[in-house]
Amino acid sequence: MKKSIAFGFFLCVIGFSNVSAQDTGWETGINISGGGAWTKPTFGAASADFSWHYGAGVYGRKLFKPGVGIELGVQFGQYSTFTEIETYFNDMIDAQVGYNGDPAIVQYNRHIRYVEIPVKFVYLKNMNKFGIGFNLGVAPSIPVQGIDNRKITGETAEAGTMRINRTQDMRGFNIFGETALILRANIKPHFSLDFKPFFRGSLMAAYKSGGNYHPYTLGLSVSTVYKF
Repeated sequence: MKKSIAFGFFLCVIGFSNVSAQDTGWETGINISGGGAWTKPTFGAASADFSWHYGAGVYGRKLFKPGVGIELGVQFGQYSTFTEIETYFNDMIDAQVGYNGDPAIVQYNRHIRYVEIPVKFVYLKNMNKFGIGFNLGVAPSIPVQGIDNRKITGETAEAGTMRINRTQDMRGFNIFGETALILRANIKPHFSLDFKPFFRGSLMAAYKSGGNYHPYTLGLSVSTVYKF
């Protein structure tokens, strides 16, 4: 029995040593991300409700010395937020009796899409099959689309659904800040998976005017890692 236990322990040690990861050199891969998204409006009675974010891209990373490096990538990201505004319309106000109907409700399903170029500082400590670290960086971003799906309900002639292209109203350049925890699974000597809980937010408003909307995201990113 003791010989069997010792032999099993020996096999485990060999298995872990076979996937021992490198701490310097080049890494590259693809990443996908998703999570909750919201914006921070600063006007009127608007409220920013929890919605969704998704993104995908490619990256390259250079670890200059054990566990320390720089990452550069290109990715596409969408931030969607649902904003609801309660308001009254003039045709619901009677000169004699005043308010005479239910308030109309305006619902905006807003989609904001960017092409981003993330630049990040990376710290990563490998421990055989597993690794842990963090990254911190910024992502200069160029807007590619801004869409509002506006739905009006209530007693008003304007009731209905309308799709509004607001790309021309978007700020031509934005910057996102991001921080993330890195949890690595070393599958093979030259291949790993990174799981990264992250938080990111825009440093500037998404639109030039009409509301100070700053997209924020809390989510999870999964990256393949090929090590040279």
